[in-house]
Amino acid sequence: FTSEVIVKGKGIDLKVDVEDESQRSISFGNLRVGQTRTKKLSLINKSKKITTCSISLDHVLQTKYISVDPKPLEKFRLRKNEKKFISLTFHPPIRLAPFEGNLLVNAEGQSCILSRIRGGCH
Repeated sequence: FTSEVIVKGKGIDLKVDVEDESQRSISFGNLRVGQTRTKKLSLINKSKKITTCSISLDHVLQTKYISVDPKPLEKFRLRKNEKKFISLTFHPPIRLAPFEGNLLVNAEGQSCILSRIRGGCH
């Protein structure tokens, strides 16, 4: 016995992004050993529903003495149009060649680039 079922609905686009497009690229500049510089960016949920997110650094940035608040992979929820500030701190204890990597947002099982991060230490 088979039965035909009609399902109607509408998909919801996932739209978690930086609030200000100028934050797509963040430069810490070239610091001296022991110096600290902090940058902040604003994340906004433009989706039509509550979204569970986390932030992570790509493999390049994970080795570059950058800390993130909220901590990488720590989950948080954003309601529709809600904003959350992400704080990035660069504190190199050694010299580093100039580097470039990605800050990622992980939302509802999807991962995408939030911002391109650059820096160095002499």
